[in-house]
Amino acid sequence: ISTAGLAWTGGIAPPGSYRAIPGYWQQTADWLAEQSRDRPAPARALVVPGAPFADQLWGLTRDEPLQPAATTPWAVRDAIPLTPPGAIRALDSIQRDLAAGRGGPGLAPTLAQQGVGYLVLRADLEPSSSRSARPLLVAQALRDSPGITRAATFGPPTTPPAADGFVVDNGLRPPLPAVTVYRVDGAT
Repeated sequence: ISTAGLAWTGGIAPPGSYRAIPGYWQQTADWLAEQSRDRPAPARALVVPGAPFADQLWGLTRDEPLQPAATTPWAVRDAIPLTPPGAIRALDSIQRDLAAGRGGPGLAPTLAQQGVGYLVLRADLEPSSSRSARPLLVAQALRDSPGITRAATFGPPTTPPAADGFVVDNGLRPPLPAVTVYRVDGAT
């Protein structure tokens, strides 16, 4: 059988293929749903860092891994925002601060005012192609922001692959839980 024949019949997987979304994404969605169980309306989760397309270390989904699993509202800053311009500007401002590792006392109230009750920090984005902020800097910004607390982690410690004895990205990509959820105080 030729390579063309294999490709035509689906015998060759395209680059970035994956077999399944890792279970930790379903665990994250289930945890968010559980937190909303006794609330009149569920708080929105904001997935950070934003990325044009969901390109993870485990595969290229294009859509967010949380999308098929979540039963509660969530948002992300991606290449095709489906929100009004004011919301896009607000998300861009938040993303810039998180990407720079800058937290502060105004972050939690700003997020809460926008109905964001949780931040879902993902460390499983592919750094070479996702064009996203470093998860370590986002985690630093969240730690430095009063009113934002670490609430749960899901998945194994995740870091881009590297050859033994080599430092990747000046040490700014250490192993972090695949997903860390932070709670935002005061969200309605």
